[in-house]
Amino acid sequence: MSPVVPRAPTRQTAFPLPICFALGLLSPLPSACGEGGAPYDQLNSEWEFEEPGLSETPDTPDVDTDAPPELPENEGRYLAPLPEGFEVERFDDAIVFHLEWEHLTDERPLVSKSVDLDLVYCRTPPATTFTRLEPEHCVAWSTPEVTWEEGGNSVLIRTGPDATRDGIPEQIGHPSLQQHDTHVGVLYASGGYEARATLSVYVDGELYQQKEQILSERGQTWYALIASWNAITISPALRAAPPCAALPDAECANTQLYLGPVPLADD
Repeated sequence: MSPVVPRAPTRQTAFPLPICFALGLLSPLPSACGEGGAPYDQLNSEWEFEEPGLSETPDTPDVDTDAPPELPENEGRYLAPLPEGFEVERFDDAIVFHLEWEHLTDERPLVSKSVDLDLVYCRTPPATTFTRLEPEHCVAWSTPEVTWEEGGNSVLIRTGPDATRDGIPEQIGHPSLQQHDTHVGVLYASGGYEARATLSVYVDGELYQQKEQILSERGQTWYALIASWNAITISPALRAAPPCAALPDAECANTQLYLGPVPLADD
């Protein structure tokens, strides 16, 4: 089974209204919403930015006025802040997994280094690792709605659109399940900063559990938690997933984070 890989180059998901409102303020594009809207891939590099001013070139005879001026270190396209009070509505499903993150940097974030994390959700059996290639038991932003068979019933698993920057969440929601274990993973898809990921679990609209983890580079995966389901209770039994260091054959970024395929716990 293939591990989670960076997102495919073509995305056709349109923005929901709250994100459209934010992009209307942030982006010079004519439209990014509704049918025919620009895909998230295109907008990933087109958030509004501010070009810093250039230092004046000294008026000396040795200056080559045709040469482009050099920019000071760390100057370039800056990631624009989201509007004050900006918020994406949380899913209203009985069970919601909600991921947000923040940049951990003292510099003003650059668009080219903006961190993109992906929320991936799988069930065992039959899944053995986090992947977006088998939606019948693993989902992410690339599979907005998938039906899983649970105890003879069809259960709708839905995901939010791809959030390609900090301040915009990724979500997965569904009714309470009756069997299987499900596994939550967070993949560092792209970026150039450390980021603090916050994973929140909501049951019937109430915060049930919250966890944090710092990720620092592309390719890292945080195996965040395991949820065990039964037909008696609505709330799952949540338990910690094994850290990478606990598995001798796993490729690790550090004691907690994985670099290669993540073996999903089967008990």
